[in-house]
Amino acid sequence: MDIKNYTKRAYPCLYHGQWMDSLLELRYILSIENTHAWQRDNLQIYFSVNKTTKSVEKELRRYTPDFLIRNYQTGEAKLIEVKPKHFRNKRQLLLRKQIAEHFIQDFGYDWTFEIVFGDQILLSEVAEEKYRQLMQDFTVGRHCPSPISLSQRESYIKFIREGVLSAEVSK
Repeated sequence: MDIKNYTKRAYPCLYHGQWMDSLLELRYILSIENTHAWQRDNLQIYFSVNKTTKSVEKELRRYTPDFLIRNYQTGEAKLIEVKPKHFRNKRQLLLRKQIAEHFIQDFGYDWTFEIVFGDQILLSEVAEEKYRQLMQDFTVGRHCPSPISLSQRESYIKFIREGVLSAEVSK
């Protein structure tokens, strides 16, 4: 059995109805899915950059963090950027951090921003087994069923974004 781990080539996959850009992102979600609600789609942050001064002001750009997560117990929410460990000292990550933190502050969200590197992602035995099962017949673009019904989706997203927990949202 050949288990795919992170390489320089990213393998996109569809997990619980949301596209992961890489298996590293899938591993991250497997590491937190029992304790956190998570969202992958519709997280674009628009900002502008003046190319000459590199200040944020002229040319409109888009940055999309990997995930928005919210802890079921504490309600703590974070925008997450997942990167392989060799990205640790890249200047681009500092810019992304600044953009995300300004966005959070400007809109008054109760979120924080965190960069998670591949060597920080630890899977429980159960999550590791789940990953192995997913990888046994891995195909790029593989679809896994959604963990919640469509009727629960709206309440789930509201919990992730605003921390408002309704009776419809359960782990």
